[in-house]
Amino acid sequence: VRLGWRTRRVEMGLAQASFDVAKDPSRPFVIGVGDQRVRVVGTEFNIRHDVGGVRVTVRRGVVEVAQRDGRGGPPSRLTVGQELRHDQGAARSEVRRVEPDGAFAWTQGQLIADNETLGDIVADLNRRFATPVRISPGAATRRFSGVIALDDQETAIRAIAAYAGLSIDRASGEIILR
Repeated sequence: VRLGWRTRRVEMGLAQASFDVAKDPSRPFVIGVGDQRVRVVGTEFNIRHDVGGVRVTVRRGVVEVAQRDGRGGPPSRLTVGQELRHDQGAARSEVRRVEPDGAFAWTQGQLIADNETLGDIVADLNRRFATPVRISPGAATRRFSGVIALDDQETAIRAIAAYAGLSIDRASGEIILR
């Protein structure tokens, strides 16, 4: 984080963060995330950065997202209820309408999935809990829509396994879904 007189900058690693940024045209707020650059204009938004890519969801205000190197064309301008999904290294991004509160659910101890792969859901759980979870490749591509409480890892794992008809194994300090 660098908060200077002329600009406010954040470099974000593999993480998820929610921002509520005060509007200040004389000091733009810029976030470097993966191969994307997010420019904020007084807003509330959520960024999720994982190995696969970047998601930016706007709950209030306006956000601009562009390739860091400038090669991806003009910035995408996101407003309330829009989400940008970008696969790391891709030339283009997808913008879609969403219920923005779903992206912020993690701050309230919930994971809301809307047709997400079980692989992505397991990646979310691995950011949240200490015991690593692996999922078999065949099961990782299955899709899930619903709400998972994040109060307890064991309960969350049992819910996913029951939904998808998977078995739960434990070995070498990790949980394996097959």
